[in-house]
Amino acid sequence: MQNILESKKVSLKGQMAMGGGGLVAFVVGYLVFLIVDINVAIPVVNQAITAGNLTGLVGTIVGIIPTFLAILPLVVLAALFR
Repeated sequence: MQNILESKKVSLKGQMAMGGGGLVAFVVGYLVFLIVDINVAIPVVNQAITAGNLTGLVGTIVGIIPTFLAILPLVVLAALFR
């Protein structure tokens, strides 16, 4: 049992030595998430909605999806600080 615990300590030390956590990793990951969300996801969804030619209730409901994608980074940020 002690050997397993010792091996876990070694692997965690190795992970921290490789830069496996901390504020810098969080900021870099969050910026990548923002770039993908704003520059890829929202335009692709808008184009798909436009190409789908949706009207009525379905068009209204599907039209809210880009708004949710815009709010998502704020929700993720708030969840991390709770």
